[in-house]
Amino acid sequence: MNHYTEKVDATCIMTKIQSAVAKVLPDGAKTEMHRQLTEPGSAN
Repeated sequence: MNHYTEKVDATCIMTKIQSAVAKVLPDGAKTEMHRQLTEPGSAN
């Protein structure tokens, strides 16, 4: 398994976890989570 494949697998797992958590969070918490993920510099 190369580095790229490991990163894709980890990203996939995190996406699934975030999706599962979002199903049980109240709307305000989902809004805050989305804000943190999309603010400038959050990809660094």
